[in-house]
Amino acid sequence: MSEASVPLVPVVSWPQELEPGRRYLVTVDVRLHTDAPSWPYDREEFAIGCMLVGRSGMTVEALGATTVVLHRFGGTYGPARFLAQVEALEEVSAATEEPSAKVAARKAPSAGAPKEAPGPEEAPQLSLTLITEGGVPFHTVALPVRRAARTDDPEPDIDLPVVPPDRKSPPRAQPPAGRGGASRRSVPRGPRDPRSRRDRVLGVLSPGGGNRPAVTSGYLIGPSLVLTCAHTVPSPGAQVRLAEPDSPVGWSGTVLWRGQDDGDDAALVGIDDPTWQPSPDMSQRWGFLATSRSSVPGEAWGVTAGTAWGESTGTVEHVIGSIEPSSLLVRHRYAFAHADPPPVTSRVPWAGMSGAPVFCGGLLTGIVSTDASGQTDRTLWEAVRVRDLLRDPSFRDVLARYAPGSDTGAEGVEWQELHEPTDTGALSRFRSPAALLLARHQVLAFRGRKDVMADMRRWLKGPGTDLLLLHGAGGQGKTRIAQQLANMASADGWGTVWLRRSAERHDARVFKERTVSLLIVVDYAETRLDQVTRLLEILADDDNAHPVRLLLLARSAGDWWHDAGASSGAAGALVADARVLALPPLEPEPGDARTDAYRDAVLGYADCLPRVRGWEHHPWPGIALRLLAHERGPDLDAPGMSTALALHSKALADLLDTASQEEARPFDDPAVSSSSVEDRLLSHEQHYWVASAHAARVTPRLPV
Repeated sequence: MSEASVPLVPVVSWPQELEPGRRYLVTVDVRLHTDAPSWPYDREEFAIGCMLVGRSGMTVEALGATTVVLHRFGGTYGPARFLAQVEALEEVSAATEEPSAKVAARKAPSAGAPKEAPGPEEAPQLSLTLITEGGVPFHTVALPVRRAARTDDPEPDIDLPVVPPDRKSPPRAQPPAGRGGASRRSVPRGPRDPRSRRDRVLGVLSPGGGNRPAVTSGYLIGPSLVLTCAHTVPSPGAQVRLAEPDSPVGWSGTVLWRGQDDGDDAALVGIDDPTWQPSPDMSQRWGFLATSRSSVPGEAWGVTAGTAWGESTGTVEHVIGSIEPSSLLVRHRYAFAHADPPPVTSRVPWAGMSGAPVFCGGLLTGIVSTDASGQTDRTLWEAVRVRDLLRDPSFRDVLARYAPGSDTGAEGVEWQELHEPTDTGALSRFRSPAALLLARHQVLAFRGRKDVMADMRRWLKGPGTDLLLLHGAGGQGKTRIAQQLANMASADGWGTVWLRRSAERHDARVFKERTVSLLIVVDYAETRLDQVTRLLEILADDDNAHPVRLLLLARSAGDWWHDAGASSGAAGALVADARVLALPPLEPEPGDARTDAYRDAVLGYADCLPRVRGWEHHPWPGIALRLLAHERGPDLDAPGMSTALALHSKALADLLDTASQEEARPFDDPAVSSSSVEDRLLSHEQHYWVASAHAARVTPRLPV
């Protein structure tokens, strides 16, 4: 009996033209063929070895493991990576005379091969071989490459060495006069630690007025997106260089968006260098000063240019200070005050700090704008308010495209300890399919509820303090409606807070110092009676000129609601005057409206499933279309399908089932359709977490 097999497709990225002496990144991955049958094995995954061999002047160096692990759902846990380099003809000829070359090659047969002297017309060769876990080669493919002519430059760049991520930077050479930073080398690397602010700081090199490039600070706010200042950056579409501080490593980038020098002095740069390795889990939260408090603690992270540009971009500087919100109101800027002395290595004090991010706690609040090289007072920097940038539709469009995990709303800096933020890191790369169902992730476009939303928008208008209770059964869409209202309020300049369970009474008093209108949301309010009562007492004694609205979400308006109003006279008055809305089901009756809601959910989840770990490589648009073309049967008309959560859960489970095709059963097989939607989703979750645990080697294989 022949062993079962599935067709695989190698996915290889490599340069087809190589300049002698330069290193290039080659990535090797595999996926199941689109016409592959269902997974025929009991095992969940298989390891596949990748051997990349260079000949005729090609050398190959492995970067880490040379295996990829193929999962039953068709994807892998990441590609194998190699560095390829082609030598000049004279260098290859000399190398063949050195016996040590062959010895070195035998030590690492999977990463390269002995150098062979090419003939006059012999081209470099690169080939890939896939190997089974047992060491048996089963597929070899030639990767066509050619040797490019060496650039004939009368004033050549200094050839700085490539710096591996786990080694200290070597001594740096001074470039020839007038060459600026052109000698920086691209290497296959991204931020060493995307969770570290220091490692997300980059130098931005733009064409300057003289021989030296202009050097400013930049900060990674997305996998390949850098936020910097505008006054030294060229127009959108122009090229700049991004440089790792205190290192010869650099990458190319393109200006995607640029504000005005005297207004929104900020710019967005996309890193498009093929050797850049983005971190998919990178995202950013934004902040603004929401109260009248002065001297709000802050810190800036940026680069300072060295005494000579050839040394490096400079080192990363961490400057501690405070933000004074009222000192630069005419210019609509924050003033960042600090007393740190400038670094002794700078020719011009603090040169390079323009574009540095200013943080207040965990929130990116401002961008240093002042040109430090022309400043006389070194202790006060102007900072562009990021909240003003988020109001620009073109800025938000670039953010949504290049940093999908970033929020587009700003949080009150003084309220961040009271606020329960959305997990923005989960939005860029979801950990499991079930994360798509969380209402605050806003994966699906908001649908319907026109009357409810119009009623709540009217409730926001007017002065003073007001209270609204929105109640309904679980899964009706209360949280999603509250999030939509918060989005609208934020776009109108309001501050929004989703109150933490841990918020204490004395902390909540900071709401009374607000300088903006405020919407506070309390989810599961019926389980937080003591906290709701304390908050009502604080707001009942509020005389701030800016209105405040308190939105309570609960499953009922029962005894807890009566108890909230009876606890004190002040709180009781607010409850007595409160509006109470009972939320009906989203689609109470079977018919076209429910079918349309199901279709929208299928298409929306198909757009997001490529960002779910382990499910990236499925052809989701085609799967969604095949699913929607299938005759659905009576299950969509069941009474339980009237709620938003039920419809969304069914759409997601149907997509996952169709993609998995377990045991090659048709979708309307009774064995599939008899399982509840919840059981089907839990089955997919179990497969994901077992596979993740096995990949991390934290648990033995578990039966599924």
